[in-house]
Amino acid sequence: MGPLTAWRTLAVGAGFLLLVAVPVAGAVLLARRGRAADPESAPLAAAVVTTAVYAHYAFSRPDLVHLAEAAQPLVLAGLLLPTALSAPWARRAGAAVAGGVVGLSALAVLSLHPFAERLRHPDDHRRVEILGSTLWTPAAEAEEIAAVRRAVAALARPGEGVFLAPHRPGLYLAVDRPSPVKTLYFLGVKDEPDRRLIEGLEARRVAVALITTTAIDGRAASTLPVRHPALYRYLNRRFHRLPPADWGLPPYYEVYARRPRG
Repeated sequence: MGPLTAWRTLAVGAGFLLLVAVPVAGAVLLARRGRAADPESAPLAAAVVTTAVYAHYAFSRPDLVHLAEAAQPLVLAGLLLPTALSAPWARRAGAAVAGGVVGLSALAVLSLHPFAERLRHPDDHRRVEILGSTLWTPAAEAEEIAAVRRAVAALARPGEGVFLAPHRPGLYLAVDRPSPVKTLYFLGVKDEPDRRLIEGLEARRVAVALITTTAIDGRAASTLPVRHPALYRYLNRRFHRLPPADWGLPPYYEVYARRPRG
């Protein structure tokens, strides 16, 4: 590892440890003071409880993105911990530790900021126009968006529906088409049942469906055929399956068109 990657890895690992250590330390300090409800202790108590509640989100898929989204109450709790210490030296030491945690957190998160990525790899980014906004994206993502647009333009007339599943809801904005169903990100927890999904595709006159076959974290259970077998059978029965390479789509796409090309 280079020094930046090593420090980032250290910071991420420390962040997951702190998600457990900080609420425990805060709860112990509050219990020793016995005044969790007084005005001085209330902010720390609130931060400790909120950190504990949000920790499950980070551990549900332990990567930097989920840690960053769950760590906001953790940062508050870490900054407030020194206020629960009585000895002046302990407060100063706690403040120094809290400052170090904030610095490590900033290093870990900011190093993955899209602008930082573009500065490090300026030749690997492309401009993409989406609904009047200009975005800089990695070249591979820009090429994928362009291929999706080509496929939709070739297979769906104006007013006809487009179905994108299971894990690419942002592409609806790229092709400027609404989702034909309520479910946008298919994980099987709050998805609509297959019957309602099929009814939505029929009601919206869906002409083309683009299905990605990659499994989240390598889990086959997250793929559409496993999550929604009846919907997948419907697509294969009622639509024509076409080769994704015709539009330059990556091989992990499956293309379904209600009407043949031309």
